[in-house]
Formats: sequence, structure tokens, C-alpha cells
Amino acid sequence: MSKRLAIAGGLLIILALTSLCLQSFILDVIIVPVIYTWYSIRLFLQSVPGATYWTMLVAAAALIFFISILLRMRLPDRRKRDDPPVRGQVEVTAGYIRSARKGVFSKWLLANRLVELARAIMKQRGVEVFNMNDLRGTDWDPPQNIRAYFEAGANRYFMQVPRRRLFARLRKTPFEVDINEVIDYLESKMKT
Repeated sequence: MSKRLAIAGGLLIILALTSLCLQSFILDVIIVPVIYTWYSIRLFLQSVPGATYWTMLVAAAALIFFISILLRMRLPDRRKRDDPPVRGQVEVTAGYIRSARKGVFSKWLLANRLVELARAIMKQRGVEVFNMNDLRGTDWDPPQNIRAYFEAGANRYFMQVPRRRLFARLRKTPFEVDINEVIDYLESKMKT
């Protein structure tokens, strides 16, 4: 720390000696022109009447106001973009099937979507389902693994499905059913 202080002190002494030697040069080249320029600007600004300042201020405010209005009027034209095409139900369900490999939540989304489809099929067949967990009706008897799949998909909270823990094996979930079996079952119920 004292080394830095010594260097700073030495530089300060050199600077002071240099400024004493070059005092008239600094005064003539830097200080007098800056003071003269400041005096000229101040004299010019004092010679302008106050009404001129107010007129310039109002004109600047009006200019800003009109520019902002013009930008707002043009803004929708600049932002005009093509909206992406609307995805149909089949495309949405296909997206769920593709993403079902990613994790439990994606599998639950797919199961939930298929439960909605099963409910629509039952409604089409004349069976009104009021409770998503209660998918029962005449001639509606899915195998045990598909029934468990529908019950897990109808569950509102996907987090109740077992998740992977650190250093533990993942327990089997109801979502481990082959999706083709579920779709085949739903298609068989659509035909009858």
C-alpha cells in the first residue's frame, strides 16, 4: 500500500512542477478559450427574448406529440405477421403422443386427452359421464391395465403418480401401457 502511495505522491509532485512551468501555456491554450466560449454562449442566450424559448419549447412538444401519434398509427402495419395455422384435435393428440416419451407429465397429458376422448365416445353412445374418474357404462369394460391408465389420466394431479427418486428405481406407473392398446380399445368402442 505504501508503494502505491509513494508512486501517486511522486506523480502528483511531477504534475505540480510541470504545471508551474507550463502555467502560461495552459492558461493561453486551454483556460482562456474555454472561458471565452462559455461567455459567448451565455451572451447569445441572454440576447434571445423569453418568448422565443417558449415558442421553441411548445414546438418541440408538438413535434414529439405528432411523431408519437404517427408511430402509433403505423404500429399495426409493422407488426403484421402471419398467424400460425390452427392445430386440429388430431394434430394436438399426435403431438401428445410424440412428447409422451419425455416424462411423467407428458404421459399424463396424453392419458388425460384420451380420457376426454373416451368420455366423448361414451356420450356419443348415449352414456352421460359426469365424473371423469367414473368411466362406466354398458358395454364399457376395459382390461385392468387400460382401466388403470384411464383412472390415472382422469386424476387431476399428475404429481400423485410415483416419480423417480435419487438412487431409487422408478416404480411402474399406470402410464406404462402400450398406447396402441388404449387406442385400439377406444376404436373398438367407436365401431359398436
